[in-house]
Amino acid sequence: MTRELILVNTSFGFGWSTVRLALVVAGSALFTYLMVSMTLVGRGGVLDNDLSAYLAPAVAIVRGTGAPYVNYFDVKPPGLVFFFVPWIALFGSSMKSLVVLDVILLAGNLTLFFYLLRRVASPLLRDVAYSVSIVAAFGLQLFGGMFLLSETVGSFFLLLALAVALRFRSHPQAFLLVGALCALSGQVKEVWVFSIIPFGVLALMDRPRRWKTLACLAAGWVAILGLLVGGLLAVGALGAYLDVLRYKATVFPLPGLRAAARAVLNTVSSESITVFLLWPIFPLVMGLAVYLRVRVLGAGVALRELVGFKESIVLVSFLTWACLVVGYVWQDKPVQGHSFVILFFPFVLFTAAGLVYVRHALSNSKSWRLLERRSAVAIVIGLSLIPSVTVLAGLGDRYQEIRGSDQLSPLLTLESSASLQKYAVMASHLNGTGCMQVAYGWNSGAAYVYTGANPCSRYFIANLLTNEVVRHEFRRDMTTRPPDVIVYQTDMADLDVQRFEKTIFPYSRVLARCYTATDTTTVFAAQYGPIEQSLCIGDQLRLGGWGP
Repeated sequence: MTRELILVNTSFGFGWSTVRLALVVAGSALFTYLMVSMTLVGRGGVLDNDLSAYLAPAVAIVRGTGAPYVNYFDVKPPGLVFFFVPWIALFGSSMKSLVVLDVILLAGNLTLFFYLLRRVASPLLRDVAYSVSIVAAFGLQLFGGMFLLSETVGSFFLLLALAVALRFRSHPQAFLLVGALCALSGQVKEVWVFSIIPFGVLALMDRPRRWKTLACLAAGWVAILGLLVGGLLAVGALGAYLDVLRYKATVFPLPGLRAAARAVLNTVSSESITVFLLWPIFPLVMGLAVYLRVRVLGAGVALRELVGFKESIVLVSFLTWACLVVGYVWQDKPVQGHSFVILFFPFVLFTAAGLVYVRHALSNSKSWRLLERRSAVAIVIGLSLIPSVTVLAGLGDRYQEIRGSDQLSPLLTLESSASLQKYAVMASHLNGTGCMQVAYGWNSGAAYVYTGANPCSRYFIANLLTNEVVRHEFRRDMTTRPPDVIVYQTDMADLDVQRFEKTIFPYSRVLARCYTATDTTTVFAAQYGPIEQSLCIGDQLRLGGWGP
């Protein structure tokens, strides 16, 4: 009887492990709620920012009204667009639906991160690293700057690939999924294109099954690329996507490796310092640990121990982070703002795994006394996990934001009739060519999602009109298929509006001569029918020096 009671108490009692799990679940849920709700505060409950740009072509595919790159020219890879298609087909593209998806992705990232930390470290270090990481992410607003980040999608695929590879590393077939997830992350954002390398190294380390594992890894990667090509063919967008690749090759040339590497190193170092104050000392401490192991075991044994330590998590997590940095060098885009989400989880995993190795190395070093070893380990772990002043200041800012705003109302008043009124005005004037053009703003995709119209020119983002070839095509589109509606708002332009209208397209002149204002200040409707409208726009282009 006593034994049964002990078993019952052990299984269902409120022991420390149960309390720890409850705290992790509650903290993660609160973090997710705050990130999603704070993102929506003050945004009118409608689509905006980059999300609208990659959601608009996905919505067009589901509706059967358009296709990515054909009607929506963008530099983002197709995996990001196709990721949203099944979700929209099943649950729609409303903001409520997208909030649910964002919560799922954030929760998935946190769950996988916690699982990976669990495989790396002891329960205490795992819980400390996880909790401090959430605090740092909240302080830096890594997930709160924009809604439903592409970085959140790509990070989920990468963390899932790491979890599968480490859990099923002795099963070559599992690397089919790993390869597929690597391909998906690389087609969400090109920064992840090198993420397959750490898994290739992991496969090579499995001597009895290395070639089969590598073959499965490659097969999964190729299969996803094949599916994406098939998807582009199915919607008639493959040729248009090749245009995008040619555009990117000329507009975003490969940077000088040395200069770009130096810029990325400086930026990554500074970003790391803004997260955890003394992370830059970690490589020195890691080097000291390796030195001690070499002194005790010899170089060969110490290297084999390091490579195989904790199922190679130290090596794999480091290579993952390093390959992501290479992706930034390749794109010449140093880490900043919400982009740090990409490096955040792999860097914390590597730090945690490295701290475990440091503890292991120092605790087994016969050259140090027990008290000295424990003191050194405690100092290293403590210093590495101290949040920076930037994080602490960010926590203060987030606290003030929460006090100054209602976190629940934005979730309850999404896409209200008042917030959608301007889109109803736009739709009411679509009675000529049936298309419209949003002049400026990364949030231009929202107008096409809510009205059901396509842009008159596939260059729906003004910021991409960067060379004369695409500018010529844009001006031709605007005259051969004149917009029924032009949405003109300059506060979200993110470019020099005066220069744009002097060198690329004279929106102000066209609006003054060819369009009339509506009751909504940013919405202008065509004055004439399509033929007369085309002539009017053409005349303004010639007056600006762009005509024959």
